[in-house]
Parts: sequence; C-alpha cells; structure tokens
Amino acid sequence: AVFASYLIRFRPLIDEHYLAYFLKSPSYWGSISEKSLGIAIPNVNASKLKQITIPIPPLPEQHHIVAKIEELFTKLDAGVKVLNKVKSQLKRYRQAVLKHAFEGKLTEEWREAHKGEIEPASVLLERIKKERKKKAGWEYKKLLPLDMSDLPELPKGWMWTILGEISESMKNGIYRPRKFYGDTGTACLRMYNIENGSIVWTDIKRMNLTSEEIEEYKLQPGDIIVNRVNSRELVGKAAVIPVGLETCVYESKNIRLRLYGEH
Repeated sequence: AVFASYLIRFRPLIDEHYLAYFLKSPSYWGSISEKSLGIAIPNVNASKLKQITIPIPPLPEQHHIVAKIEELFTKLDAGVKVLNKVKSQLKRYRQAVLKHAFEGKLTEEWREAHKGEIEPASVLLERIKKERKKKAGWEYKKLLPLDMSDLPELPKGWMWTILGEISESMKNGIYRPRKFYGDTGTACLRMYNIENGSIVWTDIKRMNLTSEEIEEYKLQPGDIIVNRVNSRELVGKAAVIPVGLETCVYESKNIRLRLYGEH
C-alpha cells in the first residue's frame, strides 16, 4: 500500500527538510555529544531530544534556506568527480554550509530583498502553540526554560526555541521479540535503514502486527525518525520519511518526531 495524498500534513508550520538539515548540522551534533557524554552506551531519548535548541526563521525563509543548501550541495556533489582526492575538505565544507545556514548567513540577501514582507518566527511559534492547544487530550507540560546565555545572536525575525516546542509528538518505536518477524507483514524501519540523512529501503524486516499497533506506530510523509541508540558517532542520525513508501512502522531503537501543521 502507498500513502494517499490526503495523509500528507496540510500547511506544515515547520519545513521538515529545514529540520532534517538542522539534524545534520554541527550545532545539533554538538548538542547530541553533550547529552551522551559519560554514558557507557551512547543514546538519546525523547526527553533529551526535546531540550535541544534550534534556531527558527520565518517559514518562507526556511524554504529558501533549504533551497540554498540543496543548491550548494549539488555543486559540491558535482565537484566530487573533479576533487576526489580532497573528500575530507568537501565534508568540512558541507558542515560549513550547514553552520552558515542556521546562523542566517546563507539568506542575508534574501532577507534584505523581502524586508517587511515576512511573518516573524515569533508569530509562527504562537501559531504552533495554538495548534498544540487544539490537540485532543492536550495537557500543558512545562519544559525546562531555555538557557540563552551561550546561544549566538540570530538575525532579526528569527527565534531560538527547543525541538519539544515545535514537535507535535516524539515517540519511541515498537519492540517485539524475534518470533513476530517474518517474510510477510508490515515493513519495519530499523536504525540500519537511516543512512546519510535518507531512508534506505534495503534489507527491510517485516513484523506481524495488529491494526491497532500499525496505526500507533506507522510513519507518514514528513515524519522524521531519529536513531536513539548506536555508536557515539551515529546516535542521533535522522531522516525524513518521503512520499511514496509503503505502509511501515519503526523499531524501538528509533524515535518518531512529528511536526505541527495547520489543518
């Protein structure tokens, strides 16, 4: 089965690709390293993930940042063929591109050209709060206050927040013993299916689940899954669920992050 178009979230309030690129950035990986420090088995849980700080620009600027990153990365990919001997330099440059993206440096000219036209991030975050209050069974859960002391200054119209404030939900995946796995059943994405920020549809395992379990753990386009248990270098790796995957769930070593959207 393929996801029908009506399952895609209508008018998302955060660009999932903006968030996915943030989850590859030096800032994010620095936070993951801090939260895994001193742990024998490196891991990140939903509580830790919710407290990670993220710079939020206005939604149109998020789209433009994604386009700019993809434009620069495309040029880098083309350059690999010519500069095969300096792959390590290209990796460092990719990280520099992401660092500049989340400091607002990639879109300085764009902001100047659209001055006065764009809804600021403060208004966007208020809209997300309104959507949160509409949610059935919503209960206010106070998150830890945001410590701004070590955070760099952002461009006008941007705001610092934490992942927990822009996420509709963060949920660990399903765990079942080996006897539930087989050649038929519902596809289940494991940590091995997240590679270089994308879903890799190879060596897919299948699970025999009830319809209620499938409904609770199924992934939909725009969801982001984050690996919560792995080596220190790989814990925290993430990927956006694309349009067109067959119905699938995700295993317990991953967290599903779902963003708010207006309906």
